[in-house]
Amino acid sequence: MIEPTPSSMPTVIEAGALVRRGCMTPIRLTELCLSVIKTHNPTLNAFGDVYAEAALEQAWTMTAELQRGKPRGPLHGIPFGIKDLFSTAGLRTTRGSLTALDAVPAQDAPIIRRLKGAGAIILGKTATTEFGWTGASTSRVFGNGRNPWDPTLTSGGSSSGSAIAVAARMVPATLGS
Repeated sequence: MIEPTPSSMPTVIEAGALVRRGCMTPIRLTELCLSVIKTHNPTLNAFGDVYAEAALEQAWTMTAELQRGKPRGPLHGIPFGIKDLFSTAGLRTTRGSLTALDAVPAQDAPIIRRLKGAGAIILGKTATTEFGWTGASTSRVFGNGRNPWDPTLTSGGSSSGSAIAVAARMVPATLGS
């Protein structure tokens, strides 16, 4: 069970303010997320795929852009988990199905383009039910999602991985559907 105490992970609003004020760099925020994911994901199964190296590269780019006074938008430097239903160019997108284990889209879904354009950092793909069709957090691809407050329970919903990641304070924000 994740202890129901305040986490060092800021909310998306807090993270945005910290990054804009220069109190926390996108690099440090991304490292914090990766550390929490490493600790809790093996039990909770929020993330199916984590792109640590690519996320850190994005974080370095976002930090440099901030230092030059060139933020991309309101989500600049904020790490996000992306539900595995959304196409992300060059990243595996299984849609929670064994039939798409090796699917790697050539282009981003429109919402992913917008997130990137606003400066979001893509940390990884969050678990989903097969094609997002069931209300239980079961996945033959990623394993069943677990409720952070009581891992003997599921989190429910096809956006289970996204919900778990935010509830367990693994990331400031996720994209679900």
